[in-house]
Amino acid sequence: TGAIDPLTDIRKIADRFQLWMHVDGSYGAFAVLAESARKLFAGMELADSIALDPHKWLYLPVDVGCVIYRNPEIARAVFAHEAEYTRMFGEEADEAFVCWDYGPELSRRFRALKVWMLLKGVGLDALTEAIESNLACARYLESMVRASDDFEMVVPVELSIFCFRHVPVQLRNQSPKAIDAFNERLLVALQRDGSSYLSNATLGGRFALRGCVLNYRTTLRDMEILLDDLRRVAKSLLTSA
Repeated sequence: TGAIDPLTDIRKIADRFQLWMHVDGSYGAFAVLAESARKLFAGMELADSIALDPHKWLYLPVDVGCVIYRNPEIARAVFAHEAEYTRMFGEEADEAFVCWDYGPELSRRFRALKVWMLLKGVGLDALTEAIESNLACARYLESMVRASDDFEMVVPVELSIFCFRHVPVQLRNQSPKAIDAFNERLLVALQRDGSSYLSNATLGGRFALRGCVLNYRTTLRDMEILLDDLRRVAKSLLTSA
């Protein structure tokens, strides 16, 4: 759903019980760049480690994942080993950095090059603007859903994920199971139609249509098209039923 846990409170619990606090920011953490979402991430800076996937909200090709450690020496104590054929001699500390001291892989691709080129070629300001635009798209869709009489939000939007469902007037008096079943059929039909794409989620026992805006080319108009496509495909399903 894109929901964010109360990180400051979690840090207090972790300290109380001497636990490692890891934040899974693979999808959403880069939204901290956006002024409109920054307050949601209060406490993230208190984590012992954070997982990030630049191939998600930095728009890079798969796969680029990374972990940021507050104290890298703890990770090194876990993963480093002293095989003679991997020892580094006579180097400054930054030059002696080797990936296998911080994770299980010995050989790995040069994933960091993608991130470096993105930051150099595109820049942080442009990335922040794109993330803000994605957030605005999800909020716009939520506003249209709430203003409509044939869609309903299943949970509020926090980042760029939206979970909602279609409830045409013909189904308003149907059981929750019937509405779930219709939305399952609608999802499959929409995917086969090919104009728009959504996935699914089950929240509070209810089947939901799930979308996630993670493309810097996505516009507010695309959100309008999505609802138009759903109405069109739903009408076809109801007509043929």
